Amino acid sequence: MFKSSQTKITTFKNQFVNEFEELITNELLRKELENQIQYKKNKEFLYVNCNRVKRRFYHYRSEDKRPVITICTLYDLKEKVTCRGISICSLSDTINKEVGRDYAEDRAIEAYLAKETTQPIYSNHGSIDVIFEEIAQFKKEIIVKFKSAYDVDMTDFEKKIFKSFL
Repeated sequence: MFKSSQTKITTFKNQFVNEFEELITNELLRKELENQIQYKKNKEFLYVNCNRVKRRFYHYRSEDKRPVITICTLYDLKEKVTCRGISICSLSDTINKEVGRDYAEDRAIEAYLAKETTQPIYSNHGSIDVIFEEIAQFKKEIIVKFKSAYDVDMTDFEKKIFKSFL
């Protein structure tokens, strides 16, 4: 009798764990699908506005040459407005430039369309501070308080990469 009860409990536990893992997997897939739809909308927005809005990416690398900060800068030729989106890779993340670009681009477009600066950068357990300390050049060039910034002053480097449009 005891063994039967234990077997039922183990079976129930395994079933619960399997269902929970399936829910998590489905949630992750749903989130990834939502992201892909949003990134596709961003590409369509940029394609439709390609004569007006110009986009450039650049990265700040850690001492071991990993691209840990990705920046997307948008420049509106008509309005003369610059927007910036920033993606910061956590120390525990696997580096993926494409994902970093998608996040940075999404944030730059968000700032452009909303015409406001949003998404404050919070230091989580100091990892952001470690990244910023490691990349001293980044701290010198960009005063970072937000991941999505509207109507920002271009850095010297951004002026250089947008030179043909200014």
